[in-house]
Amino acid sequence: VQAFVAWLVIVAPVVPAAQVGETYALLIGINDYRYFNRSLAGPENDVAYMRELLMDEDDGLAVPGDNIRTILSSDATKDAIQSAIVDYQATRRRPEDLLIVYFSGHGTALDDDDGGLPCLLPYGAKPGGPATFISLHRDLAPWMRKVTCRTVVILDACYTADRGRGVAPEGDSAKAYLDLGLTAERTLEEAVDVVVYAAGLNEKGRPQPAYE
Repeated sequence: VQAFVAWLVIVAPVVPAAQVGETYALLIGINDYRYFNRSLAGPENDVAYMRELLMDEDDGLAVPGDNIRTILSSDATKDAIQSAIVDYQATRRRPEDLLIVYFSGHGTALDDDDGGLPCLLPYGAKPGGPATFISLHRDLAPWMRKVTCRTVVILDACYTADRGRGVAPEGDSAKAYLDLGLTAERTLEEAVDVVVYAAGLNEKGRPQPAYE
C-alpha cells in the first residue's frame, strides 16, 4: 500500500489537467464474502492504511478526510460500488480534480487457462456466477467513463492485469473480448488516466505480512 501511495505522489502531478483541483478517493476493502468461504485478513487494513497515507501531509497527498469515502466488506456489493462511482463521483467532480479508486480483495479471471477476462469479486459474488463479478472491461470501464475528472484506479487483487495497455489476450480469450464488444479502445486502460495492478493476469498478489 505504501508503495502505491509513493507512486501516486510522483505520478499525480503529471496526469494532464488544465489546473490543479482537489483530490478525492474511493477506497474499497473486502475481508469476508457472502458466498465464498475464502476470507482475507488484509483488505480492510489496507484501506485504513491507504486512507492514513493519502491524508498524510508529509509523505502522502494531504487529501482531506471528507474527500475520502470507504466501502468495506458486506457494504461492498456490486451495486454499491457502481453507485459510488457512477451516481456519486461522476456527478460531483470537476475536470481538474483527481479521483483515486482503490480496490483490495479477491480477483479472478474467467477462462483463466486462456488468460481470460479479469474480474474483481464484490461482497455478493457467487461461485459460478460471473454476472455477479465486476468485469474490469465490461463493468468497471463503462462506470469509470462516466467520471468527469482525472482518474487513477489501483487494483490490489489477484489475476487482474491485462497483457499490456489496451491489449486483449489472444486466441479464445480474444474471441471472448470481441463477443462482448471489448475492443482495445473499450478496455479499462482506455477508460481511465492511469491504472495500477498488484498482480498480473496469471499470478496472485503477494500482500506484505504487515498488512495481513
